[in-house]
Amino acid sequence: MRIEDPSKPCPPLWAVRLLGWYCAPHLLEEVQGDLQEEFDHQVKRIGHRRAKIDYIRHVLGFIKPFALKRKSSNNSTSFLNMNMLQHYCIVALRNVIRHKSFSAINIIGLTLGMTCCLFIFLWVRDEEQVDKFLANGRNLYCVYERHNSNGQVSGNYGSPVRVVANRGEMVLRDVKEVIPEVQLASFYATAYELPWGHPETFQVGDKIHKLKGSRAGEDFFKMFSYPIIAGDALTALKDISSIANSRKKLGSTNEWPGVGLQRGAPVSAATGERRSRECRTQP
Repeated sequence: MRIEDPSKPCPPLWAVRLLGWYCAPHLLEEVQGDLQEEFDHQVKRIGHRRAKIDYIRHVLGFIKPFALKRKSSNNSTSFLNMNMLQHYCIVALRNVIRHKSFSAINIIGLTLGMTCCLFIFLWVRDEEQVDKFLANGRNLYCVYERHNSNGQVSGNYGSPVRVVANRGEMVLRDVKEVIPEVQLASFYATAYELPWGHPETFQVGDKIHKLKGSRAGEDFFKMFSYPIIAGDALTALKDISSIANSRKKLGSTNEWPGVGLQRGAPVSAATGERRSRECRTQP
């Protein structure tokens, strides 16, 4: 602890306090030391009274912008400094106003890039959701048929059919016997792909319905885990006269299971009802 000598001349106390009040902390100690040395030198040279006046003159003359204290901010070291963000926004706005064409090109390019990335993300996410609701989705495959005719190669995912004696016959009907790894196989064709792609008339009692349907093989409900409300999934499509219907098509299950469905001339038996749900599968 430093003990001041009472007999030693001292600068004016109010001037010392004034210097400590306005001077920046990182300059205060150095300035106080320099002024004290100058004051001691002037006391020996010109006397105590004139040294005080000289000290006061130096204290008042040091009031300059670089030496003043700055307002302390609790967020000065924060990552999200609002003053810094405000400065960046002002600079960006000035650049946009000054370079209008260049800024417009950059903004439009950034917008298009972000939009394309968003659409790509949505598309990839949609593709990833394909067959997710199916219990055996990872084990389902779609057969791709390739044709080589007159040197031209073409192909599609349609069910391969060949005409024998004016009747359509599925080419891969015996695929389960030929390829042991294949456990189940089902053919599927939507109504609009068939030559008679138009709604067909069904009648339940005195009610007449115009419905669009699809054709599927016997193993369809064994491969695709659609919930069955009524009937048996194992026998729902056991023969060509069997029908599996969606609830939203013919109403509640009490209206039609076990009742004859009139389709043109033949009568078919309704053996199962599939719960209607929005879904799709990928080839």
